[in-house]
Amino acid sequence: MDSDTLFAQAVASARAEDHETVWNLLPRIAESDREAARVAREHVTSPDPVLREVACDLLKVSSELNDVDENTATLLISLAANETDENVQGAIVRALGSTKDFRAVPVLIGFAAHSDADVRCSVAVVLPSVMGDVVDDAAIEALLGLSRDPDQHVRDWATFAVGQQTKADGEDVRAALWERTADTFADAREEGIRGLARRRERKVLPLLASLLEEESAHVLTFDAASYLADASLLPLLRKFDPTDRGVAEALVECDPAERDDFAVRTGDALRKLLPDKDISIFGARFEVGLTLAVGSTLWWSVEGLLKRAEGDPNLAARLAADDVSTSSRR
Repeated sequence: MDSDTLFAQAVASARAEDHETVWNLLPRIAESDREAARVAREHVTSPDPVLREVACDLLKVSSELNDVDENTATLLISLAANETDENVQGAIVRALGSTKDFRAVPVLIGFAAHSDADVRCSVAVVLPSVMGDVVDDAAIEALLGLSRDPDQHVRDWATFAVGQQTKADGEDVRAALWERTADTFADAREEGIRGLARRRERKVLPLLASLLEEESAHVLTFDAASYLADASLLPLLRKFDPTDRGVAEALVECDPAERDDFAVRTGDALRKLLPDKDISIFGARFEVGLTLAVGSTLWWSVEGLLKRAEGDPNLAARLAADDVSTSSRR
């Protein structure tokens, strides 16, 4: 079936509010990057808002499945300046998120004050991916505002965005996260707690413990326990299956003696094997676990080495040294 026919079917499904069919059809068009671009560009300026919306969603899907074309972001940014239909505006926001183009940040910030909660929620969802590793002050301010939104789902996504997807920190960020720890919406409350734990905020320990006291816990809650690395959480963590994602890591971080001893001994053994190399062991503020590094170009997860070497620091050092030797021959 040709792309134009598939697009027509997607539009008909959108008019019938059969969104599942729309999202099933668009990837079929996007299989051809060129065809997706052609079809979308033919309809993004249509007088019919439904055609414009589906065309923007096609650009979103195409950006996800194919190499991102910077012209796509340029087009969407241009469209955003004059678009008045809120459904199309929401589609533009979604599509800009898939481009991951930093130029879209000011546009998304503008939509953060939109009257429609769905559009604001989309902004909270996509803004971190567009920022990338850059902590943009204006974007963080917009997300903090959305974390106080009247809509609970907007608050939830914005708090997750700030707490888990950015490395923003400071009094304003922590104040916003603390506000969410009293949120009436449980999901937003949990995101506030986890966001504070990720910033090593010790005062949130009792609230995190309350999440672990429940029968089940989200994987990010186990990550939060890893960040706080407090031995008082061990009895709560031990009631969970250690094979569940995040549990074993949290147990290690809250009782790190064995891992830390292994790291030190591995580092010492590696220095003997590679006396002319700069060897370091460190942890990152917004990450869990330890890293063993040789210079600034080669590094290993200490936990991964411990597993590979079955706890033998001398073997771990030899494995790392072999990797260094292999790398030097390339």
